[in-house]
Amino acid sequence: MAGKRASRRGLINVGLNRLVAAGTIASFHTNYETRQEPDRVRITVVVADGADTATIKNTVLEALGVAGTGTEIVIEPLAAW
Repeated sequence: MAGKRASRRGLINVGLNRLVAAGTIASFHTNYETRQEPDRVRITVVVADGADTATIKNTVLEALGVAGTGTEIVIEPLAAW
């Protein structure tokens, strides 16, 4: 698989799965409904109640790197799920 380029969707999943594994976020989902990228990528991140949303958003964007460019990050408390 040398030379195969990772998709933006794949990079998002890898970055956010690391945050789930570390316990930084509880879960996440995106607005990808097909293999095609939506016009604007939206990522909903579920966090523990009382988490600092600004810090979480910054952590998510840092984990995503360039794959996070132009994404909308929505933070939802775990109690809402």
